[in-house]
Amino acid sequence: MRKLKLGLASLAAVAVLAGCSSATAFTDVSGQVATRSTATGNSGSSEALNTLLPENQESHYSQEDSDYDESSVTQITLNGSSATASGGGVTVDGSTVTITSAGTYRLAGSLAGQVVVNADSQDVKLILDGVELTNPSGSPMVVTAADEVTLSLANGTENTISDADAYADASDASPSSTIDSASDLSIAGNGSLSVTGNNNDAINSADGLVIAGGNVTVKAADDGIRGKDYAIVSGGTVNVEATGDGIKSDNETNTDRGYVLIENGTINVTSGDDGIKGFNDVAISGGAVTVSNSLEVFEAQTLVISGARPG
Repeated sequence: MRKLKLGLASLAAVAVLAGCSSATAFTDVSGQVATRSTATGNSGSSEALNTLLPENQESHYSQEDSDYDESSVTQITLNGSSATASGGGVTVDGSTVTITSAGTYRLAGSLAGQVVVNADSQDVKLILDGVELTNPSGSPMVVTAADEVTLSLANGTENTISDADAYADASDASPSSTIDSASDLSIAGNGSLSVTGNNNDAINSADGLVIAGGNVTVKAADDGIRGKDYAIVSGGTVNVEATGDGIKSDNETNTDRGYVLIENGTINVTSGDDGIKGFNDVAISGGAVTVSNSLEVFEAQTLVISGARPG
């Protein structure tokens, strides 16, 4: 079992360690590093990172998850209060669209309702191709069962998803976030996605969550982006404005989970609580990270910033 590393690291120390790094750049950082966080090793070498990462669960995402054959895509056209589909694997019941089989599905149009993925132990790819999705009474996008779900943001498109201020079903077992996934979730592509969490979190996965590309903007009444087992940013631009934590992973049970990894991309976080929080680990090996107006910049039992060197 991994030993708990406790210590007090000042924000100034972290800022110096991260300054002038070709791998990782921090700007306009405000707040404090949580008192239970510590910089591991010298925080400026990759050795600490190479030691830390193998202790954690491997990411579910690979580039193949974003690849698809256009001839196999099922088109789903959203028509305000209903939808139509060009092929099988989809059922439409009023304003609820349910995907029940593995495959690639393109969503386009607007819907005041809900898109559900219920494809037990299967991989589903959703191409968001100019989607405006809202739900006046609950969560607009829910993954109840799947192996992996990939949201692919079509090139040059703008996609918006927002939920209700209060949900009609507020029971503990019901979805409570705008994008609410019970399975591994990935976001990729070169389009834009704007997610507003009026009720609770904006993007939430009960398993792993990977953002591999796209221009992702979230605003949340509580946490912005949550992957319970892990939250990984490996590309794209991620902008978070949250009342709670900005980006977090909070699995408290498994020592190989509950971690946040930033490998690349541009991340801007404004939060009322922690900017970037991993119950076990926070590891940063690349990208440009800005955390502002947060109570704590980082919170983790182990914090590793690789490639950083004094400026």
